[in-house]
Amino acid sequence: MYNVMVVKVYYSPVHREYLLQDALIWLDNHSIPYQLIPYQEMTMSQLLDILKITENGFVDILNKRANLQKLKQILKGDVEDATTLVLMKTLLNNTHFLIDFILVDGSHFQTKFKEDEMGKFIPKDVRRIQQQILIYR
Repeated sequence: MYNVMVVKVYYSPVHREYLLQDALIWLDNHSIPYQLIPYQEMTMSQLLDILKITENGFVDILNKRANLQKLKQILKGDVEDATTLVLMKTLLNNTHFLIDFILVDGSHFQTKFKEDEMGKFIPKDVRRIQQQILIYR
């Protein structure tokens, strides 16, 4: 039996749903289980777990289209000057500053649907078998 992690899909219902749909269809087509979690239900612990596996921290999860001036106003200063805790609380209370959706399975992180990068959510055992099948064809 394969060790399949459930992919947590954090999302904003107000952002582009068709982008999320492509990712969900891909997960379904590859029999990868997932759990949908609206940003409004995200906990501080879940946000921290996401930040732990990002390469660039908050930069990776901020919505580039959001008005960051408003975020600065809410923080009463620059984003860079805010503590991690303050920024996390602010984002959880103002989820429109978060990117459209975030996919996480414990060790892998992805925002945006990029089909060629989605393979990281396929368990390693399954990927090895797929590679062996390709080699012996």
